[in-house]
Amino acid sequence: MAKNGKIKKSEMDSKTTYLLCPDIDCQLFFDVSRNVPCEHYCPKQDDLVKIILCWGCKETIELPGDHHGVQYITHNKGNCSALNKQRLSGNYMLIYERPE
Repeated sequence: MAKNGKIKKSEMDSKTTYLLCPDIDCQLFFDVSRNVPCEHYCPKQDDLVKIILCWGCKETIELPGDHHGVQYITHNKGNCSALNKQRLSGNYMLIYERPE
């Protein structure tokens, strides 16, 4: 997990899905009895935000809580038309604040 649930945009990488958890007291992310990330079982999925860093333009992309991990994300913004595949990586980091 990021220090204190915070991460700077400059510290993000384009191989990780950042789970912006709506409940700082929830411990589901740390439940090792599950072999899949808490994103699939989040009781507050409507408030959960998944954030990735576009590998093309280095801007953050926010996804809804129910965004499935096997979907590619096409980012068409300005001169960027990147196909982001990090949701397939299985790399996750828990955060409690949006990256600055």
